[in-house]
Amino acid sequence: MRIDNPVRGVERFADGQRLRRLSEDEYSAAGRAIQRATTGGVWPAAIAAARFIAVTGWRTGEVVGLRRSEIDLPRRTALLGDTKTGQSMRPLSHAACDILRELVS
Repeated sequence: MRIDNPVRGVERFADGQRLRRLSEDEYSAAGRAIQRATTGGVWPAAIAAARFIAVTGWRTGEVVGLRRSEIDLPRRTALLGDTKTGQSMRPLSHAACDILRELVS
């Protein structure tokens, strides 16, 4: 085991945060694709996941890993225990809550 740090003083690259948002045309195209999927026999939970991502901006892994126990619909929040940045409390919009209610009904 080494007692010195061989990378001491080496600058780390910053995490590549993206600040890009979808354009109006891209949102419209996504909406049309989701609409086609609803009539094309695509698994309803996959469609709900796509809709949820569209209204929340969450990462795909956060959405597909979401558990009922992490959701508090009356308070419109979700407490995610295992995200890229650790534990995270997320507010949920009315639209996001509506999507979640559809899934559990």
